[in-house]
Amino acid sequence: LATEIYGLDVSAGIWQANYDAPIGFLPGQFSTVETDIYADISKELGFWGLTGSVGYIKYIFDDTTPSNVPGIGGIDDAQEVYFGLSKELWYGISSDLTYYWDVETDNQGYIELGFSKSFDLTDCVSLGLDTRLGYAYEESEFANWVTTATLDWAFTDTAVLSPYVLCAVEGAEETYYSNNSEVEFVAGVNLT
Repeated sequence: LATEIYGLDVSAGIWQANYDAPIGFLPGQFSTVETDIYADISKELGFWGLTGSVGYIKYIFDDTTPSNVPGIGGIDDAQEVYFGLSKELWYGISSDLTYYWDVETDNQGYIELGFSKSFDLTDCVSLGLDTRLGYAYEESEFANWVTTATLDWAFTDTAVLSPYVLCAVEGAEETYYSNNSEVEFVAGVNLT
């Protein structure tokens, strides 16, 4: 959901996924449902074409840890606050820099730099390209690189169907953000 209130762009939403998560340092995985509730406030700052944003994300996990794994309680819920700056660069390329700070658990701080561009293919179809570099701030390590391609089809004046594919490349293995695979491919579809 998104609207404008007193000259501020305000948005909020909910996101949910079901996936397998590693069981700490032990072999094997358990299934979890992650629900993210988020809100964002942004405003054009009036200088250098910058837009500033402040946001909040609540991560809620419904863990189903196997009962035969002693001492593992699953994934802790978390709360995160983020601060960002964005700017349109040249030739329609947009950029953003965001710092994420986990205020409930300790993820050591995370910085993400992103670039995106959209290409109109027809009156109602466009191709979106987005690439993001993640950096584990306090660990001083490259965390990940994620590139996404989206095909946006505005099939009515108020609805857009967006199939997408993304490739995520893991950075340094010893960071908080590392996972069990070096490269992952994900595909999906969004309806807006």
